[in-house]
Amino acid sequence: MAKGDHIYVSIYPNNSSPFHHGIDCGNDTVIHYQKGYKNEKHEIILWVSMTDFAKGKEIFTWKHDKCDPPLIVVERAKCRLGETKYSLVYPSSVTFRNKQVVQELNHPEA
Repeated sequence: MAKGDHIYVSIYPNNSSPFHHGIDCGNDTVIHYQKGYKNEKHEIILWVSMTDFAKGKEIFTWKHDKCDPPLIVVERAKCRLGETKYSLVYPSSVTFRNKQVVQELNHPEA
C-alpha cells in the first residue's frame, strides 16, 4: 500500500462483501467515512490509524485504471474531514472513496 491508495476491508471475517473503504494517507493512517462515531447515529469523515480502520481485518488495495496523483487524492480527502453528509442511495464509504480517488470532472466513470 502507498499514500493515496484506495484501500478497503471486509466487514465480515471471511473477507467477503460488503466492504468498508478509505484513503491511505501514509504514516499508517487512513481517512474514511465512519458510521456510529462516538456511539451516535450520525456518520463522519475521520482521519484514523490503520489499526482502527482495519479492526483486525486484512487490508486490500483497489486498483484504478485512472486516478489522480496521490497528493491530490490525500488533499481532497483532508478537505472533507469532519463532513457528516450521508447518502442512503450510495454506500457512504464507496461514495467517499470514488470522489477522492477519481475526480468526477476529469474521469466520468467515478
